Amino acid sequence: MNENSLLTTLQQQQGKMEETLNQIDRGIIDPVNTTGMWEPAVDVGVDGDHLVILMDLPGVSQEQIGIRLNDDCLIVEGQRQPASEHLRLQRQECPNGRFSRSLYLPPGVRSEHLSARCEQGVLRIEIRGLTAEDQVRVDDEQRVTTGAW
Repeated sequence: MNENSLLTTLQQQQGKMEETLNQIDRGIIDPVNTTGMWEPAVDVGVDGDHLVILMDLPGVSQEQIGIRLNDDCLIVEGQRQPASEHLRLQRQECPNGRFSRSLYLPPGVRSEHLSARCEQGVLRIEIRGLTAEDQVRVDDEQRVTTGAW
């Protein structure tokens, strides 16, 4: 690679970096989330003999949500479409595109223990047979529990 082509490549990269920083400043790109995936907020609680998981999914219909149990891991994933494809955003705080959230459940939970419904942008998953003492880990970094650790 000669000196001119190296300089041209560096100038192109600098231009791309400047454009990305401008998009961050305008709120179009989230500097923290570079994967294109987003994670919905989750609350975990107890309602009688059910452990209840509430997940914020505004603008997502029940048909756009997939729920699966993989061993002791409950995986919720899907996709939220942009509010309007014709809208030129000046600032974007509401995530669009694919989302995924993993919750690690106590051993022995089976799919027949689960029920789910999505109403007014909140996904409610109920797990029969779990109590306040049962621990639920949300993803690998955060721990959410209804009982003491």
